Amino acid sequence: MALGRVLLLHPEVLLLDEPTSHLDEGTEDEVVWTLVDDVRRWGSSLIMVTHSGNVADNHADRLVVISGGKVTRA
Repeated sequence: MALGRVLLLHPEVLLLDEPTSHLDEGTEDEVVWTLVDDVRRWGSSLIMVTHSGNVADNHADRLVVISGGKVTRA
C-alpha cells in the first residue's frame, strides 16, 4: 500500500530498499518490471537496494555491488 501511494505522486527519484523481499521470483519480476516501466514513462530515476541476484542481473541498467562495506564492482 505504501509503495502504491508513493507511485501515485510520480516522483522524480524513487529510492527503494528491498521492495521485493519475501516474494517468489515470478512475482518479483512482475513488480520490478512494473516499477521500471513506470519510472521510464515519467522520466524518473529508480535506485533500488536488493539482495536478489535475479533483480540485479535482469533489471539493472547500472549495478554497484557492495560487500563488507566496500564497493567491489561498479
